[in-house]
Amino acid sequence: MILAQESAESAERDGAPTDDPSPGSDDQSDANVEAGRHDPDAMHALAIDRAALQVLKEEAERELSLRRAQASKSDGRPAESVQPASGNAAPGRRPQASGRSISEPGRGGWVHAVLPLLLMMAALVGLLVAIYLRAPEISHTYPNTEGPLQSYLEAANAFLDWLNGMPDR
Repeated sequence: MILAQESAESAERDGAPTDDPSPGSDDQSDANVEAGRHDPDAMHALAIDRAALQVLKEEAERELSLRRAQASKSDGRPAESVQPASGNAAPGRRPQASGRSISEPGRGGWVHAVLPLLLMMAALVGLLVAIYLRAPEISHTYPNTEGPLQSYLEAANAFLDWLNGMPDR
């Protein structure tokens, strides 16, 4: 009993709460409890750790409730009203729900995967057409490119002839 009184007196001097940790709590070990009873600084640190743990639990509950609300909105089910777990969080830190859901079925993945591919293919075709149209000027400016450009022009002409023959089939 004397040990508990000394602990309570030292906690009051340091400004820490006087309640002793529960013997079965999962956020600290027996060694920490024993150290806290003998060391006033350790007792103060335990009180701060408990306060931080409580804030983290509240934030996790709030985040979970917001994610459940967003998931129910995207599923088409009516969303229940979501209240934050605690009202003491700063308004600037609360996540704001946007008007657009996280994943829109049928559009999001396909557009984001195919659009860059189509743009790269269009740029490549534009480059090849520009080389085809400017081949005489390129070979005059860079004489070493005359042989490869001639091969490219022959291949492009063969491809164009093949395309012209397609409607006749």
